Amino acid sequence: MSRYKLGALPPQRPYGLSEMATYAVGKLPAPPASVDAPTIPSWGMMANDRLGCCTISGAGHAVMTWNAAVHEKDPVPTAIGVAETYEALTGGADTGLVEADVLRTWQRSGLFGERIAAYAPVSTNDLTGFHQAIAFYGGAYLGVALP
Repeated sequence: MSRYKLGALPPQRPYGLSEMATYAVGKLPAPPASVDAPTIPSWGMMANDRLGCCTISGAGHAVMTWNAAVHEKDPVPTAIGVAETYEALTGGADTGLVEADVLRTWQRSGLFGERIAAYAPVSTNDLTGFHQAIAFYGGAYLGVALP
C-alpha cells in the first residue's frame, strides 16, 4: 500500500463560470512555444503524504510558483498550515475537497491569508487554453485521476 493518499472526491465544474476562452476571446495572444519552469529548491509534500489534501497542497505550490515567477515573497504555507486549512475546510475529516470549491473559497474568503482575483475553467480539450493559462496567468490549477 502506498503511503501517499489519492483524491477522494470526483471533479465538479465551477457553477456559473464559463470556460476561460469565453472571457479571453480575442484578448490573449498565442502562447509562447515554451516557458521556463520556476526554480524551486524544494517543493515539499505540504502534508499530502499523510492527508488527501492535494487540492490545498496544490494551492500552496501555486503560491511558490507565483513567487518565483514574479520575484515576490508572499507567505508560503507550511505543511502544518496546509493541514490546518484542509481540516478547517473539511470539518476535520480527511474526506478530500473539490477543486472548484477550493478556488471559490480562495477567491471569496482567501487561503493562507490571501485571495485570488479570479479563476475560470479551461476545457480539457483546449491545449492552447492551458498554455495561455500557464504563460499569462502563472499556472493552471488542475487535478488528475491516478489509479
